[in-house]
Amino acid sequence: MEVLRSITDSRLKILNITNSERAAARNRGVEIAKGDYVTFLDSDDKYYSNYLSNANTVLLNKSRPVFYHQAYCNAYRMFNCP
Repeated sequence: MEVLRSITDSRLKILNITNSERAAARNRGVEIAKGDYVTFLDSDDKYYSNYLSNANTVLLNKSRPVFYHQAYCNAYRMFNCP
């Protein structure tokens, strides 16, 4: 939370929802989102440094699809992921 609070970007919103499951927090985030797309990053997840730029490239090149998902890749050698 300290890192998030140190970011001074008006597009970033930090929501605290007590005594709720992860889905409740996600649903609330989707409700107040103002952009065209939403992404989630849980405390046990990690984005590759190019995750958002790759997503943006695909979304712009694919006529703005309704849904887009990048696969998690923990097995670099098996799937040759970046």
